[in-house]
Parts: sequence; C-alpha cells; structure tokens
Amino acid sequence: MIYLAWQTLFWLILAFLFGLFIGWLIWGRRSYAEAGDLRLQIRDLKDDLTKCHDNLELYKKELEEACREESVPALPSSIPFARPEDADDLKEILGVGPFLEKKLNAFGIYT
Repeated sequence: MIYLAWQTLFWLILAFLFGLFIGWLIWGRRSYAEAGDLRLQIRDLKDDLTKCHDNLELYKKELEEACREESVPALPSSIPFARPEDADDLKEILGVGPFLEKKLNAFGIYT
C-alpha cells in the first residue's frame, strides 16, 4: 500500500513539473517576444522625446529673438490713442458692467 502511495505521489509531481514546463513553453516565449516589442517601443519613444526637447530649445530661441525690443516694430503715429478725459460709457456695450468698465479703463481702453 505504501508503494502505491509513493508511486501516486511520484506521478503527481511528475505531472505538475510537466505542466509547468509546457506552460513555460507556451507563455514564457510569448512574454519574451512582448518584452522585445516593448523595448522597441521604449526606444522609439525615447527618440521622440529627444526630438521634442530639441524642438523646444529651438522654439525657445525663436521666441527670445522675436521678443527682443529691436525686433518688435513701433506703432505708427497714425493710430489714435484715447485719453481718460475722452472716455466713453462702456456700460452701453451689452455684457459690460461697472466692474468690467473699471478693468478696461485700468488697461487703457476708454472707447
């Protein structure tokens, strides 16, 4: 009877190990392929990130150059400027109340 128990235990362990091996063959190889694909995607994303950083530096330089005082054109003298004493009642405009009128006047908008 003990011989039968040991033999049953042996075959159960052998079946478990065989199942483990078959599972590794099926699922293990697939995970290696997926890992390779993920590595390629990571490399591509790193390349894209590097390009974005390069473009960002280029845009920063262009913005700094465009914002220099000598590159900003002066306003022509033909543009009329409103003075506070010539201020219109901006509350007549639909949606403009006293609060917004004060804010617009603070920004130099009177007409």
